[in-house]
Amino acid sequence: MKNAYLRATRRASSWQFCALLFMLLSVSFASLAQTITLTPSQAGDPQDFGSVTVGQTSTPKEYVVTGSNLLDDVSVAIPTRFEASLNANGPFSGNTISFSPDGSGNVTGTIYVRFRPTTAGVTNRTLFANTVDQDGEVVASSPAIRLTGTGVASSPTINVSPTALGFGTQTINTTSAPQTITITGLSLTDRITVTAPTGFLVGNNGTYAATTTLPAAGGSVDVVFNPTAVQNYVDVVTFSSTGAANKTVSVSGTGEFPAPVLNVSPTSLNFGTIDQGSNSPVQSIQVSGDFLSTDGTGSVSVSAPSGFLIRTGTNNFGPGPIALPLVNGSLAQTTVDVIFAPNTSGSFSGNISFVAPRITRNVAVQGQANAVTTPTITVNPDNLEFNTVSNSGSGQTLSFTVRAINLDEPLVLTGSANNIVFRDATAGGGFVSGTLSINPDADKSLVRVIEVRLVGPFNGAPSFSGTITASSKDAASRTVTVTASPVLAGNSVINVSGDLAQFSTVPGVPSATQTYTVEGSNLLQAVTVQAPPFFQISKTADFTSLNGATGNSLQFAPDRGNDLLTKTIYIRYLPPNARDDAESILHSSDPAQGVAKPVTGTSQPTIFLANAFSEVRQVVINTTSTPQRITLRAERVRRNITFSTTVEPNTFNPSNTQQFEFSLTGAEGSYQNSLTVSPDATTFSVNQEIFVRYKPTYLGSALGQLRYQSDDFVTSNQQFFQNNGLLSGRSIDTQPTKEATVQDNTLRVTRSGSTATVEFLLPPNYVAEGYGEGRLIVASENAALPPTNQPVDGTSYQTGNQRYGEGPQLAPGYFSVYAGPNSQAIIENLDPTKDYYFYIFEFNNVFRLGNTDFAVQTAENYKTPTVPDPIIGIRLPGQPQPPLPVELVSFDAKLHNAKVYLNWATAQEKNNRGFEVERSQNGTEFASIGFKAGHGNSARRHEYSLVDEQPLAGVSYYRLKQIDNDGTVNYSPVLTVKNGRVADVAVYPNPVEDALNVRLSHGGTDADVVISDLLGRTVMSGKLSANGTFNTSNLKPGNYIVTISNGVEKVTRKVTKR
Repeated sequence: MKNAYLRATRRASSWQFCALLFMLLSVSFASLAQTITLTPSQAGDPQDFGSVTVGQTSTPKEYVVTGSNLLDDVSVAIPTRFEASLNANGPFSGNTISFSPDGSGNVTGTIYVRFRPTTAGVTNRTLFANTVDQDGEVVASSPAIRLTGTGVASSPTINVSPTALGFGTQTINTTSAPQTITITGLSLTDRITVTAPTGFLVGNNGTYAATTTLPAAGGSVDVVFNPTAVQNYVDVVTFSSTGAANKTVSVSGTGEFPAPVLNVSPTSLNFGTIDQGSNSPVQSIQVSGDFLSTDGTGSVSVSAPSGFLIRTGTNNFGPGPIALPLVNGSLAQTTVDVIFAPNTSGSFSGNISFVAPRITRNVAVQGQANAVTTPTITVNPDNLEFNTVSNSGSGQTLSFTVRAINLDEPLVLTGSANNIVFRDATAGGGFVSGTLSINPDADKSLVRVIEVRLVGPFNGAPSFSGTITASSKDAASRTVTVTASPVLAGNSVINVSGDLAQFSTVPGVPSATQTYTVEGSNLLQAVTVQAPPFFQISKTADFTSLNGATGNSLQFAPDRGNDLLTKTIYIRYLPPNARDDAESILHSSDPAQGVAKPVTGTSQPTIFLANAFSEVRQVVINTTSTPQRITLRAERVRRNITFSTTVEPNTFNPSNTQQFEFSLTGAEGSYQNSLTVSPDATTFSVNQEIFVRYKPTYLGSALGQLRYQSDDFVTSNQQFFQNNGLLSGRSIDTQPTKEATVQDNTLRVTRSGSTATVEFLLPPNYVAEGYGEGRLIVASENAALPPTNQPVDGTSYQTGNQRYGEGPQLAPGYFSVYAGPNSQAIIENLDPTKDYYFYIFEFNNVFRLGNTDFAVQTAENYKTPTVPDPIIGIRLPGQPQPPLPVELVSFDAKLHNAKVYLNWATAQEKNNRGFEVERSQNGTEFASIGFKAGHGNSARRHEYSLVDEQPLAGVSYYRLKQIDNDGTVNYSPVLTVKNGRVADVAVYPNPVEDALNVRLSHGGTDADVVISDLLGRTVMSGKLSANGTFNTSNLKPGNYIVTISNGVEKVTRKVTKR
């Protein structure tokens, strides 16, 4: 007993001991401190993730999470602009990461953190782990880890995913299930606008529209397919934000029609048994439908089998077919009446067919006809009441149906009066009066719809009554009564007033509105106004209700009894494409005669140049001409016009370098080889001034054909202007900078009787040193060459084989005797007794093509004085001439103190009346400045003098004109005096445009102005205005010589007209 007791006691004590031990352990465990650590794998405080482009991510950093004695999960909250993952390769997110402790309350784990900046700049955040102890208190890792990173601004960018959505097929006017697009915005400063194309909608939370917006950071958007037409839809959803390139997502789907619906009720009709040639009672069919055509137009065609007749409304019965028009593809409920009307005996069955563009339905019909052997005629109805008619006739057409069986002869319809006209509508044809014969069918029967009208005049009768009789051999006749009351005394008339100008617009844009008026008298119906295609008409200036439809019609009911007061009709032109239309607006109201009003419209674009480019000459190679203005005009254009020129082939331009250039402003630096001109967005027109200038790169002539290109025209390729499109220019070479002269020993001129030798003693590389490539020699008996007679650039002067007096002349008395590059020229045919004056001009005109030099005619550029002064010739004296009757032993002229002193002496005189002293500015035109009386007959010396108190500026020429008592005249040699005083005359601006300003040295404005071209021809002359200006607005562009004279001064200047 003792042992047993002990065993039992031990067993109980052992259980209690275990319980006590567990309790003690639990208390001890709970009382232990809970610890959490978060340790970076890489050193650094703070942990620097570096510089990262906004929207991109850094390389992840590793962090170890440990914990002990834990009662709850450990959470690591990820700060904003950072994201974390349990795996170095992701996926990463900004969600909190949690770790659950094991059975011992321990946690060990690793997280990977990376930086994803959303804005530019430095980001500082902290990272720590935390849990909750037994008291609910938060236990956090310590110290918190500091994180930093720098966001680097990127270009504003929109990213989308996916990039394409396919919706398959969808019934039109229904909405598909949504599909989602995710959008991310980087460095955006504005919200993201999402725009759906036609057939698609965008939105969120089940609300959809054509556009929506998202925050700059992005988000998601749902897209649904909502087709409204049967077609393929392929387009893009567009995502846009300020400063960012648009992104798109392709969307596609196919809109399909709903299944067609055509309801007919009942589906069968039984007409029982009736006699041949009679009509059964009316039975009716109800028909309606939807989605019956793919384009919303068309009709349901209703037709009856043999022996049955059909109608709608109160129309006459006939075999059909009857067209029931569709409205937007639907047919409203319509009643179709059916009768059994057999022309032969026997059983009849078939279908009343209802045929729509997309579906067909049938109603079965049957009936039995008893045989009838006698000819029989029936009419229905037997009375036609026209009510009110005018003296012109009825305003409506009424009809009746005539049926006949067992006919052996034709059916004859006979009207009782010529006012009744009728026709067989079944067979067609025009209306007749009197009688109409209709042959029966092969089975001796017929069914015809007869249309009836009344025509005037009614000769003042207040009403009308007549008949139409249907008859045939052996058949009882049937009569249709025709009545009308009242009969208006006047004719029905429509009047249309107002002129319409041609309509002009661009495709798809309504033209300006025009108006005209319509009125009428004694009308029986409303006036119907029918617009032709591509024209719209309206009762007001508002065309909105038409929704872009053209070819519409209006009706104007009489508004004063049977009269229509004046009504205004508004009309405009709305063409869909570039076209010309010549049509008529139709006005009708039976029985009035219709009125057609012609109307025309055009949307064809037109383009032209209002003026031509004038050929420019004498433009130095590799420079530019003075620009000319040409005006480009276009009408009915919406798209940009490209303006350019061809490069016409030229041997000297193997690279086809363009020779003309264009500008819209004329400013230097704005010229281009082509221009783009934009039409006015309101008027769809162009009225653009274009500056054109010649920029030669080779010598000779250049041509270009102006052309244009615009997608508005049927031919979208480049086209030439029909008029004023030619560009033409001629270039000249550069001007030599040096000239051969006697003074510098580069020129030697010698005389031997009738010949003269000109030698050019130039250095070996004379062209490179600035001398001309060629030289022109001009010979004359005049001592000076005036400015207006000097060589003209761009002119090739031919020579008379180096013989004086036989070749061409620059001006009367100035002969071109040699032109070319030779170093010596011998001039013949001189009069040994005469003095000659030679004028030498350097010129360039050589162009190198490949390895060959070519002298290009009309490309000469002559070295002439910059200031257009006369040139003194090189004198080649002739042999002594016989003495004058008055022996002149001396004659000189000297400039002193701004005066010219002329002195001369004679050794003897015979019959000498005296001396005229003459002066010239150009050496050819002399005028007297004084007279000195002679000494008649004298054998001794006499001295004379005269002072020119106001000598000309520049070079003056003086000579003596000795006059005998009998009037005989002899001239002395010509003396030249160069006055160092330059006339203080200002001529500006240069180049000149509309007015030339002149300031004279002595003041005042009383002066004559003569403008000559470079050939010496006067092109303009007149008086200087009171304010010292001279109008040059009518002067064409080019180079000119301006001569200003006032009796005191006479100066010339070279100017350019721009």
